Amino acid sequence: MSQLYELVINYYRMINNVESDGFYVVAVLAFFMQQDTRLVDDYWKFIQHGFREINRADVFRAAVSCVCDFATIYHTSIADKITPLLEEILTLY
Repeated sequence: MSQLYELVINYYRMINNVESDGFYVVAVLAFFMQQDTRLVDDYWKFIQHGFREINRADVFRAAVSCVCDFATIYHTSIADKITPLLEEILTLY
């Protein structure tokens, strides 16, 4: 699982972008890596990017879904990231 994690994260870092399918892939990884919260830290900038893509419904919807999955899986370990994300959304819209 760790090798798959590295492949996925390194790919997104290389292209510096993520599409809707990428959010679903990461949510599945999170499910299988529940004890490893580095996924949250490594992927959070892509979640922020997805939340800025309000005009691209598929990307925005997938980012919201990914955050919901992260909240379900990682609980309080992402609490410090949720408030700034919601504040950013409010300033954008």
